[in-house]
Amino acid sequence: MNKQKKEQLRRKMHKHNDGCITTKTITTSNELGSLRTTFIPNLINLVNLTPQFPEVTKQEKNMYFSKDTQDYQARNRLYYRAQDATQEHENHLRDVYHLNDTDITTWSQEDAIQALKDGKFVFRRPEDAKKPGNFHYYGLDVRYRDPSKPADEVGFNTARNTLRESFEMVVDHIAVADPKDALKKVDSFREHKFH
Repeated sequence: MNKQKKEQLRRKMHKHNDGCITTKTITTSNELGSLRTTFIPNLINLVNLTPQFPEVTKQEKNMYFSKDTQDYQARNRLYYRAQDATQEHENHLRDVYHLNDTDITTWSQEDAIQALKDGKFVFRRPEDAKKPGNFHYYGLDVRYRDPSKPADEVGFNTARNTLRESFEMVVDHIAVADPKDALKKVDSFREHKFH
């Protein structure tokens, strides 16, 4: 800001000085020298102190899913039941399409050795398993699963997409329908088989 504009601003401030708008000068010094800074409030920002928000058009209460809707707790509960059912369906689909490994949480070391002897495992990176010098066993290179049942990721993805589309329809039904009707839709969704 050049000197002329600063002087004009200083005159405006003195003209409008009502005791609320003041300048502040700070002087600091160290072994290299001193610095003097004058802070002048920006009058442009002080003209309108009330925040301006765009006008929001209010929607009907039952047209969207929020705390403003009638029966919010019932709709919220139905939503979480549908979401839990989606997780259960997806876990079941992972079993159906052989994406889940064998549950080894209750195994002993002898069980793991027996599974290796019986060939009930696959390598995570089969191309690296045959290369010399790539063996660093941390238990992560081997997946304990039946190799005669290969994972069907294409089938799983197709079924999961169908599941997600059905979930979206249930959520839409929860948002716009009466909670009693939505309960029937959620129960039907929970019982449906997606494979």
